[in-house]
Amino acid sequence: MTPESIKKSFFRPAGLEKYDMAIRKKQARKSRDKELRREAILDAAEDIFYKKGYEKTSMDHVAEQSGYAKGTLYLYYKNKEALYLALALRVKRRSEETICERAHEGENGYEKLRLLREAFFAYFRDRPRQYRTLQHSNQMTSRLLKKSSELREDRIFRTALEFFEEGREDGSISREIEPVPYLLAASAMEWGLLSFWHDRGEMLRKETGLDAAELVAYAHDLTDLKRIAGD
Repeated sequence: MTPESIKKSFFRPAGLEKYDMAIRKKQARKSRDKELRREAILDAAEDIFYKKGYEKTSMDHVAEQSGYAKGTLYLYYKNKEALYLALALRVKRRSEETICERAHEGENGYEKLRLLREAFFAYFRDRPRQYRTLQHSNQMTSRLLKKSSELREDRIFRTALEFFEEGREDGSISREIEPVPYLLAASAMEWGLLSFWHDRGEMLRKETGLDAAELVAYAHDLTDLKRIAGD
């Protein structure tokens, strides 16, 4: 044995090594359990906020929905607003990752931007709970944004700007169209279309005979960059 191995075996007996390994496994298991509990609380909160709305939901409701004691909730979130902020951030992270990944499949800046818009609408069209979460967080913007720099960061808008500039460089988007005004207007329109889809789709069909999907297709065609540029 080398002097180093002798020293190690003297100061770190085999039994102690096994004990340390057992402690590390236990800590890793506790960490996983804690994260699973956190996610379960957020799942329950998302469901109950969707059913009752933010104002009518209490921590007692979330505790009952999650199956955890109210005291357990407060170990993770100090109040209802902190819980809602965590939920909004989870929705934001997951949606941005899925939407931006889909958009990168485009061959040029124009195609990537078109796919980004389509992916954004489709994501929240098919996920009413997540749509409601972000819709309400937008209404709580002044309070929530002060508490989270991450919530202030708009990855989708930043990605859209990158695609727009890429399109100007590769010639797929006209340089005559200003990116920021167009993207702000497009973003407002997407949220408006989602509101129609989730809140007034049935009313729209009854009063006008127009299906919500037809309205979405018409709006996307009307604001297509190539159409605006006259290509």
